[in-house]
Amino acid sequence: MRCVIGDGGPDGEAEEYIDDQELSLGEFGRLLTTYAGWGMRIVFVAEDEIHEEPEIVVCEPDDEDLHSK
Repeated sequence: MRCVIGDGGPDGEAEEYIDDQELSLGEFGRLLTTYAGWGMRIVFVAEDEIHEEPEIVVCEPDDEDLHSK
């Protein structure tokens, strides 16, 4: 899924644009219930890179990452 996140909803609420269709945070949440019980990975990229498929690397965090938070 490709989407662009905005903050123009009521009280600065997040809004999502999926395939040029604007969805509120609540509408987006209801859309996700279609996949209840599934897992999901989210990759954040710059808006001008949304058309590119990013390389996804899944790994365990190292100790330095765990203690820097």
